[in-house]
Amino acid sequence: MQQPNNEYIRRLIERVNQSPFPQHLRMRLVSIAPDRAMVELTVAECHLQPFGMVHGGVLATLIDTATFWAAFLRLPADAGLVNIDLRLNYLS
Repeated sequence: MQQPNNEYIRRLIERVNQSPFPQHLRMRLVSIAPDRAMVELTVAECHLQPFGMVHGGVLATLIDTATFWAAFLRLPADAGLVNIDLRLNYLS
């Protein structure tokens, strides 16, 4: 696979980070490369469940987002990608 253009990557990250959902959740795409992506979240009170821990749905969203962007650069331009199964097992 050919390495993506750095300017394309920069603009893609900027576009993602300016879109409504990531801004609402206070998460941002930090980096993207074939088969890897880094997403970070600024944890706020709105992310916490009643016992003060980050809600599992927030963690699932981060996983869903990171896996999408990790696969994105391998997709043909006319293809789409959705998760059909996301299962998390939380350990203590």
